[in-house]
Amino acid sequence: MNLLKSIDNNIIYPIYNLISLYLSKRVMNYYKTVYADENQKSQNLDYKSGNLGYAYIHYAIIRNTQPNRILCIGSMRGYIPFICAIACKDNKNGIVDFVDAGYDIKDKKHTGKHFFGDGFWNKINIKKHFSYLKANQYINTYITTSKKFAQKCSQRKYDYIHIDGDHTYKGLKLDYKLYWNKLNKGGFMVFHDMSQKGYRQGLKWEMWKFWNDLKTKNKSWIEFPDQSLSNIGGIGIIQKQSD
Repeated sequence: MNLLKSIDNNIIYPIYNLISLYLSKRVMNYYKTVYADENQKSQNLDYKSGNLGYAYIHYAIIRNTQPNRILCIGSMRGYIPFICAIACKDNKNGIVDFVDAGYDIKDKKHTGKHFFGDGFWNKINIKKHFSYLKANQYINTYITTSKKFAQKCSQRKYDYIHIDGDHTYKGLKLDYKLYWNKLNKGGFMVFHDMSQKGYRQGLKWEMWKFWNDLKTKNKSWIEFPDQSLSNIGGIGIIQKQSD
């Protein structure tokens, strides 16, 4: 028994930590979460230590609640949809619907419609992109607006919804209206960037404002971190108590 304990402490665990650090850094590099300091703060990442930040929260909730269907609205390079898909993979259950409009700031017809984006999802092989660690087996991607997707899949219900699309008050209110009724009782709706303030591309970040309005109407909510401690990133989580 002491020998096994010694092997675990001095050999297995250090090797496990090295592999974990390697994979965490690979994921962060692959999904371009470390291309800018602001983006790292947005997801609460620490590349040096391999800390995946808020991804751990998504992973933990999904692993514990075993959702059958997950919806992710918006993602720069697919980091959170990937994490959700990996959680499903480890559960051996569940599927992620990833929805992104695919807007490009260089395309004038998209001016004033989004905060950033370079048309990434229209330029790549999406199945191949999500093939890292075979996550593509647990994720379906739809390049369309959240409104059009809601109309297309009007009968679909979800157990976990992550919203990281339009960050204007009007856009957030629309996504909430479109998908709250599609969330099953006991399910979770998660909002990214609920602490973010300021302007980009002429649009005002208003997740914080919508989140403050939303949590006054719901009894079961939690935010990371407290908004008073940060003005960038953060996530807010609401659990649906009843239909």
